[in-house]
Amino acid sequence: MLDPSFFPGWLRITHLVNIIFLSFLIRSGLQILSAFPRLYWTDNCRPGIEWVKFTRSHVPREDPQQLYERYVSQRENKPPESANAQARRPRNHLASVLVWCLAGMGYLGFMVVGAQSRKQGRLDGVAAPLLVSTVLAASTASALLTAPQPPPRIYTSLEEERDISPWLGLPGHKQLGLGRHWHFFTDVFWILNGLAFWVLVIIFGQWRYLVPTSWSIIPAAWQSIVAYLTFHLAPNLPGQPFDAVQKLSYFFIIFLLAPFQILTGAAMSPSISARFPWYIKLFGGRQAARSLHFLSLIVFVLFVIVHTFMVIIHGLGKELALITFGQDSNRVLAIVIAVLVLGALVGLHVAATRISLDHPRGTQRVLGSLLSRVVAVLLSREKSRQEYPRERISSYFWVNGHPPVDPAFQALADGEFAGWRLEVGGLVERQLCLSLAELRAMPKQTQIT
Repeated sequence: MLDPSFFPGWLRITHLVNIIFLSFLIRSGLQILSAFPRLYWTDNCRPGIEWVKFTRSHVPREDPQQLYERYVSQRENKPPESANAQARRPRNHLASVLVWCLAGMGYLGFMVVGAQSRKQGRLDGVAAPLLVSTVLAASTASALLTAPQPPPRIYTSLEEERDISPWLGLPGHKQLGLGRHWHFFTDVFWILNGLAFWVLVIIFGQWRYLVPTSWSIIPAAWQSIVAYLTFHLAPNLPGQPFDAVQKLSYFFIIFLLAPFQILTGAAMSPSISARFPWYIKLFGGRQAARSLHFLSLIVFVLFVIVHTFMVIIHGLGKELALITFGQDSNRVLAIVIAVLVLGALVGLHVAATRISLDHPRGTQRVLGSLLSRVVAVLLSREKSRQEYPRERISSYFWVNGHPPVDPAFQALADGEFAGWRLEVGGLVERQLCLSLAELRAMPKQTQIT
């Protein structure tokens, strides 16, 4: 029987809390990923340069600004000088030659038919209608090759969002806002639980079972791997509850991967990037941090799978008894408790998903009330220092919405927006109503973000 000090009560509780929050983080993280299922190593998110994507959607390679100008020119029926060339499909000279060659072959064939018809006493006018039909068909086909084409539709970033199943994402469907709220809400408690675990590990000396103190653990870990690959159980390290490869794995997950996941997650925060731009550069940019965050998630998932498998092959009853009671006893009861806890965890996820989908606004307010307090405490006194050089401007801009097409906007556009007003109200000291001319007369400031 193992020493109960290997699995004290605080360790078992933090282990259970970690399972709950980590499962919420994984599901809500997948929800966030589904909103833009492309991963890049550079902040220039031009379609086609992503290193992996989880969507089959085709994004037009044309610059959205050019597409928008073509859209506006077509709507106003005032094509620019180059609009004729842009609106027509480029002439395919090879196709035109092939079409007219086929027409020539058809003409020769019809001449032969006409000659045979005269010999056989048929009407001499058989070939003429056929020839005219062939020439008309060839002309039509050639014209279609350069026929005016409508400009491609403007593809927006909102169209990238995938409808993820509630069985996989939290809360599921196209709910990026709620997914972010759940992710950040869970993050707060996951980090607090991890900090509590670290402190207790140091205070009670459990770090000796988790932190390698000798390089000899490397060859010992390799021997453990060989033992598992040959379908044998590796022996535990002397006086410790784990074998060498388990100890290395726990050290990597607890003291390296978990902090790295937190750091890369912070690098994707607009608040962090605006206040501490130097921090984002440590990871090569926000998109690189996003890719690293995703790869860390994959490692976490693989660890959970392997960890669960190891629990089973080491003896499910024994391992569950150790993590439930701290010692190898009451194995059947430990299995029953584990099943009940697993059922409660599933029920918790079902309830969170159902409530979020049925009451999205209420859920957002409840989760946001805590998040706003945390952000206020950590970042309220910091000022934005986000500024980038001109050469960092992306060569492709993901449009966030379609151009307006309603009559009210068209009327404002026809009047060069003379009647448009910007109303400033709500929680402000002085309400304002500003015209476009008044806005242009104000002091101007530019910023590359």
